[in-house]
Amino acid sequence: MTTSNFYCTKCGQKGIPIPRINGKERQGGHLKKLYCLQCKKEVNMVEIRECGKYNKKIFDLEYKYGNFNENGERILPYTQFLHQLKNKGVI
Repeated sequence: MTTSNFYCTKCGQKGIPIPRINGKERQGGHLKKLYCLQCKKEVNMVEIRECGKYNKKIFDLEYKYGNFNENGERILPYTQFLHQLKNKGVI
């Protein structure tokens, strides 16, 4: 089993980690509806796997620069969003 960490798209805080069975993991950056302990409601959370391409740094960029709408959904796919930030000279 591997453990995935989840971060809230509303408040940016870390949620409760969830163990995943090997071979049944979701792709890093996957959005999952979970209860946020800080927001006190069910929200979209971003999944970050320990050994994945999507990491906390990418989540922080998406969160800081507004790639999540009011429903916690992505506005642009994260690879496209990162490309846009590179073109603007942000990263």
